[in-house]
Amino acid sequence: MQPKFADPMPGLSARCCLLASACLIPAQCALAADHGDPSAIAMLAANNDDQSGPIGGHVDAGGGWGTAQDLFLMATLNGTPTDQFVKARRQAEGFSFRAEDLRNVRLIVDRSFKSDDMVPAAALGQVRFTYDEEHQVLDIQAPDALIATYSVGLDTGRQAFDPADIRSLNGMMLGYGLYGTAYQGKLSVSASLEADLMTRAGTFVTTGTIASAASSASRNVVRYDSYWRYIDPRSVRSYTVGDFSSNAQSWTAAVRLGGFQIASAFEQRADIVTNALPQFSGSAALPSTVDLYVNQQKIYSGQVPSGPFDLKELPYAANGNVRMVVTDANGRQVTMTKPFYYTQGLLRKGLLTYSVDVGAPRLDFGTRSFAYDRILAASGVAKYGLANDLTLELAGEYTSDGLTMAGIGAVASLGGIGAMRGSIAGSRYSGHSGLQYAARVEAGVGGVRFFAGTQRTGGEYFDLGRVSAIRGLARRENASTVLPTDRDSAIASSALARINDQAGVAFQPWFDKTSVSLSYNRIVSSLNRFETMNFSLTRGVGSRVSIYANGSLDLNNRRNYGFYLTLSFRPGQRAYATADYSNSGGTHSWGLQYASAGSGRQGEVNWGAAYRGAQNGPSSESAYVNYQAPQGFVQARVDQAGGAWRGQFDLEGSVLAAGGGIFPAPRVMNSFVVVANAGPHVDVLQGGVRVARTDSSGRALLPNVIPYQPTHVYIDPVALPDGWEASQTEQVAVAAFKQGARIDFGARAVRGASIVLVGADGKPLEAGYVAALDGGERATIGYDGIVYLRGLNARNRLTVDLGPSGTCAATFAYDLGRSANQTIGPVPCK
Repeated sequence: MQPKFADPMPGLSARCCLLASACLIPAQCALAADHGDPSAIAMLAANNDDQSGPIGGHVDAGGGWGTAQDLFLMATLNGTPTDQFVKARRQAEGFSFRAEDLRNVRLIVDRSFKSDDMVPAAALGQVRFTYDEEHQVLDIQAPDALIATYSVGLDTGRQAFDPADIRSLNGMMLGYGLYGTAYQGKLSVSASLEADLMTRAGTFVTTGTIASAASSASRNVVRYDSYWRYIDPRSVRSYTVGDFSSNAQSWTAAVRLGGFQIASAFEQRADIVTNALPQFSGSAALPSTVDLYVNQQKIYSGQVPSGPFDLKELPYAANGNVRMVVTDANGRQVTMTKPFYYTQGLLRKGLLTYSVDVGAPRLDFGTRSFAYDRILAASGVAKYGLANDLTLELAGEYTSDGLTMAGIGAVASLGGIGAMRGSIAGSRYSGHSGLQYAARVEAGVGGVRFFAGTQRTGGEYFDLGRVSAIRGLARRENASTVLPTDRDSAIASSALARINDQAGVAFQPWFDKTSVSLSYNRIVSSLNRFETMNFSLTRGVGSRVSIYANGSLDLNNRRNYGFYLTLSFRPGQRAYATADYSNSGGTHSWGLQYASAGSGRQGEVNWGAAYRGAQNGPSSESAYVNYQAPQGFVQARVDQAGGAWRGQFDLEGSVLAAGGGIFPAPRVMNSFVVVANAGPHVDVLQGGVRVARTDSSGRALLPNVIPYQPTHVYIDPVALPDGWEASQTEQVAVAAFKQGARIDFGARAVRGASIVLVGADGKPLEAGYVAALDGGERATIGYDGIVYLRGLNARNRLTVDLGPSGTCAATFAYDLGRSANQTIGPVPCK
């Protein structure tokens, strides 16, 4: 027979915690009479003093308490307070607990239990519960395997957001760049234009250029891209119809298409980490402090409770060592060190990125507006994180004139010290077939980084890039077809090579702080062969001076070499100077430059001047000055070479209509925020930096915000004009890609005055009475009969409750043309 729960002290009552009027209160609960079973007493209580003990999961259904009792107990997990209440139900069958409460204290509960389901203690296997009835505490003892891992949140600068917070604005934007050049008595003018139509259903964008004179290869007016794009932040997916560049793997070629594209949009979501970053896991027997170091620099310090924990989202770390130090409450330390090598393209486990691109290839982009090939092209790429140290890559391409290409690749981490990449692809086109294969390894050990790789083709390998280049050549030469056997130039124009080998090493010698890098390159095509060696040296001298040198040598033609040396100096925070020397194939040249160092803030003026001399040619000089105005960017430049002068004037900006206003502004690149009702002529701060100033209507535009990233915007209430108040001084906005958001600070002019009220006897009314403005607010009268009221009009009436003496009324005028805060009176209250 199963033991029964019993009162360890017969005839007495014990305290429990009941839910009454939605509050947790201690109360006296009568327990059932003693059942006389000594084993039941041992199950419930460890001793008769605290009336506590382990809770049994299996109890005879015929005994125990006649009615179920709900207790609300403060929980501890393995002796560590959780600051969480757990709802416990005590009944004849035993104790049970609310599923969501158990999950909140990090116990792993079977998913079949819903949040409000009561989970029997027996269903939790190795978990042991002890009920401290005196202190109303439930102590839970559980092995690490049954405790959910505690995730440590690091401040990485990435801020999560709720897609429901996005309230995209409808609007229109015209971005422009106007460029005027005067040279040898001739004036030429050109412009780059971008027109955006923004809706909640996406953004339509078209771009192009206009020139005062057509060149030999281009017309006066050229359209670049026109497309509609919608990004769904919930599914992290983008939809594009119109002109776009196809997405490609590192071993395939991107082309321009006119058609449609469906792709993942992780590049627009700064809050989502796609790369596999180093992860640390551990288990703490006691509450502990965790310190994290990257290359001896502490980047995080925080607390973890007892039990398993992990640090999943580390900030971006450069290559090197990541060290975690765990110090428990008794001062004992455990240290874990991992090497880390940042690998571009290595996705975290389970993440999928993809792109499907279908359309007609663009021809003569940049010189012709509507030139499209008469074939249909399609490409698809995908990457999937099989594990944090292994990513699979797939690619396929097709054209309606006969191209089929398929390939597979992989990126793998080498134990935190490096990475390895490999790919192989095969193709068929116009009866020709070929292979492309590539391999690359890179690593960093002991401060030395090196890489080596090769990409080679066999047979006649084609991809979309090569097919587009060949068909474009055929179109220009009015030929019906151009095959690689007939046109070696087509191979060169497609940028394919039979052999492309690379190798290099970068290090800092132990005896000096000079950074050294060496590299070797070999490219072999059907037309040419290039083989070069390159080197570079970088050395800092103090905090203001740095030296940079690089050089290259053509191994097939030793007379073809180059050497470049630069000395940089920062005389102050707002300026820099450089001097350089170069030798290219025995021809010497040198130069000097001095310029201000701009930060890009509005209202900033920058300038610079440069001189360049050459051994076998004329010298040249140039100077410029620019100004970052709130309405745009302005620059003037003058150049002289060989006695010929050239002047140039640039103006870049945009005109935006959105959020109830029209804003001339600097060039809007990605997303923007419209600030409304912030008060007239008030500075607006974005991330602590002054980026705009409101107009007389209290509106301003922030033209450069990161899409899908919470942007914190502030105003200084002290800067508000006299008599103005803002309902808020800080707002957070989230803007979609190529769209805007609107925030409202609720600033308004408050017409207020201090009214001096006197009674019928001419003496000030006593303090403490309440004055009520007709149709307005109520306020308490202070000393000397003064009451401050807001929301006044030109004519006003108020009443005062004088208690037993009845009421009195006063009327007064308010000058709307004077300052907001006035003193009026004495005003008789009768």
